[in-house]
Amino acid sequence: METVSRQFQHVRSLHTSSTFLGCYLRSLALRASPVDTPTWLPFPTSNLSATARVDTAAITNVIANANANTNANVQISTVAGAQAAAAEDPLSGLPILSNLASFCCRNMLVTEWLQTFYEIPVVPWQHLILQTAWLVSLNLHLRTITIERMSVRTTEELFRLSQALAELKKLHELRLGPIPVSHDDQGVALLNSFLDSLPSSMSILSMSQITTNIQPQDNLDWPRRDGALPDLKELHMDMPAHFPARFLDHMFRSCPSLEAFYIGRAHVQTSRAITAAITNGINDHCPEFKRFSLGQAFNAGASNDGFKILRTLKPKMLTRLDFWQLRGKESLKQAEEGILLQAETLEVVCFGDCLTMTSRTIRRITAMCTALKTLRVEQRSGVLRKVKMKKVVKERWACHNLSYLELAIAAKTFENITFYQDSSDYYEPTEFDRELWEHWGKFYKQLGQLTKLQVLILKRAVSLEEPGSQEATFPGMLSPGNSDKGRPGYLQYLRRLANLKELRGPFHLAIPEMAATFGIEEVQCIMSQWPKLATIELLQASEGGPTIFDTYPQLVSLIKWKPLMHLC
Repeated sequence: METVSRQFQHVRSLHTSSTFLGCYLRSLALRASPVDTPTWLPFPTSNLSATARVDTAAITNVIANANANTNANVQISTVAGAQAAAAEDPLSGLPILSNLASFCCRNMLVTEWLQTFYEIPVVPWQHLILQTAWLVSLNLHLRTITIERMSVRTTEELFRLSQALAELKKLHELRLGPIPVSHDDQGVALLNSFLDSLPSSMSILSMSQITTNIQPQDNLDWPRRDGALPDLKELHMDMPAHFPARFLDHMFRSCPSLEAFYIGRAHVQTSRAITAAITNGINDHCPEFKRFSLGQAFNAGASNDGFKILRTLKPKMLTRLDFWQLRGKESLKQAEEGILLQAETLEVVCFGDCLTMTSRTIRRITAMCTALKTLRVEQRSGVLRKVKMKKVVKERWACHNLSYLELAIAAKTFENITFYQDSSDYYEPTEFDRELWEHWGKFYKQLGQLTKLQVLILKRAVSLEEPGSQEATFPGMLSPGNSDKGRPGYLQYLRRLANLKELRGPFHLAIPEMAATFGIEEVQCIMSQWPKLATIELLQASEGGPTIFDTYPQLVSLIKWKPLMHLC
């Protein structure tokens, strides 16, 4: 007990399965730290010889120390114990935490890593929302609140929570789990009452889907905010199709400063009324709106809500578009249509963890989005559909303002590259080789025109057809070339990238191709061409160690040139 209390001042996270916390704070993650201190250090499990048997009194002492120290930079994570259902009063004996700046409550039934590492039985507890509301009311300086995977079960729970939230004058971010209300007049009124009770300091609001119904209660004096939410900038909704259209209309009317709308899942069909409520709300009541994010679109048809919303937004309105886990040619086609409608104003386009990507999509973005500053294309490993590089460079790129470029793709010609052999023999390129090298030359020449580029990440999504081939390294032989061996070189095409600060992907010394091309000449080119370079990826994650400089002595020159250079 005393050991845990003494260690409290030096740890950032504490995980325990004590019966006390399991009974009253099931699945809670409590953070007591200044909001501007985002770094969290995990509690080392080796310091707790019996993590699952931490004494209740020790936890109480730890919490008391947290209350006494307002600057305590601590996260307390608790999980349910097997005796959680033993208590009669959900608030009885609950320790007082009064200096929290951030509060996170999760349902650990779906948090697999806790069950895996601690083998803790998790039991349901019906008063968690009430406990949360009580705890929130004791911490009036809270700025971020997350209640994940926990459904509000009764009107009273939502009412008590709204009462507590209304008193938080500094609340910046609220992420709330499912609210099971109906789509009828009473359900809409209940949601509107909750929305109107949120403090005006709110900047980020996240709400997941509506599920089942709860019975409304009369004669509840809901707190009410004066006016709209003037500072609300970001709105996150898991599936907008599950929200009443009239509530959505009221919500967008209440957010005149809204800048970003994030949809978690776009493969759900929705009605015209809901689509109209969202698009009309954004177009008519949110003049500062500029960021739209769409996730999990699987073979999207024309009826899917996310793409319908994107197509009906005002043209030239957005500066950022994000797509996550797109799958299917139809999804990608609709994403392209949305991009083209906003092409003149888009500054950021991101495709994250996508199963589908085509050369046409990349080509259209680079040719049409003239204001683009960030382009990120991440194709999931294991995909079968590949990008044709010769079509990517078919048109000249018009995005000359790019400062961040990431391409992690599966290209169709990757498997046809002729690798270096461990010999000094001259390689006579075939006609196919020359054609392939010409395409890569055009690609790197296009990159060389991006003089504002600061971050360049070029990686390969490994195909199922070629497991482990080239270890996910992007080809192109970033080298001055070797005429004695009949090899091309593209490094000179990037000499104008004087602002480059980070380079990842093209240099992987652990494969024969790069090992044979990366030498002292390449190091000299790097030092002369990219004076601002601070990070360069040279090795696979499995490489490194004390012998790496013995294997590649040219790296010593890099370290001498810039001692703070980050090699990864």
